[in-house]
Amino acid sequence: MFAQHEARRALEIGQMVKGRVIQISDEHVFVDVGGKGEAWIDPAELADDEGRLKVKVGDEIEATVVATGDEIRLSHRLRQGAQAREALAVAAQTGVPVEGKVAGVIKGGYEVTVGGMRAFCPFSQMELRRVESEQEYVGRVLEFRVTRYAEG
Repeated sequence: MFAQHEARRALEIGQMVKGRVIQISDEHVFVDVGGKGEAWIDPAELADDEGRLKVKVGDEIEATVVATGDEIRLSHRLRQGAQAREALAVAAQTGVPVEGKVAGVIKGGYEVTVGGMRAFCPFSQMELRRVESEQEYVGRVLEFRVTRYAEG
């Protein structure tokens, strides 16, 4: 059990993984990501415009790790490069939160890594109350709402 926990910790948010689809339900597509354990992805991300799944059990897929811990969650859409930018733009338009890792403290806020890309979160947006210790969030994985997105 300890080895399984260690393998899951080896995955990092933003990391690209390859895996094989092992089970499909209405709510999840389960993916075997090798020695790192099982992960899941939202079936909507693997569906065509009519809502039909484009994958079946046994298919190999590439995805980005968007959450680790008790469960490993993947995103097929959120990838580095053009696909990551597109997914962040959609998150900004729709208000869907994205998971990111607080990488460090910079002038006026935090540098956050979302899908392998750098983002900024002002101190004032981190909590309802004033943040007492700016360092307490560094290294934590949190959900963020994209309020503004600009390429570059």
